[in-house]
Amino acid sequence: MSSDSDGPLWYRGLALKLEAEIKDHVDALCRHYAIQHLVVGHTVTKDRITSRLGGRIIMIDVGMSRAYYGNPAACLVIEKGRFTAFYPDRQEILVVR
Repeated sequence: MSSDSDGPLWYRGLALKLEAEIKDHVDALCRHYAIQHLVVGHTVTKDRITSRLGGRIIMIDVGMSRAYYGNPAACLVIEKGRFTAFYPDRQEILVVR
């Protein structure tokens, strides 16, 4: 169920668990859905878009809520196989495999 702590809206393991702990799970997900990357939110990454497992997981929650974190807005643009993080004052190309 989506509201369960292990459901897709609340599960934070892809962001918080050690990479060695989630690698096999991520590999299985990617094979099952024939994808190369997972984009996840809902776990703040300290003001910047970051990646894990060599870019297999892209974490996009930068904590831009003024009431709680106050970090600047950001967005991820995926275009022609290129992953770019945009911020108010800069943009960064993410290195992904």
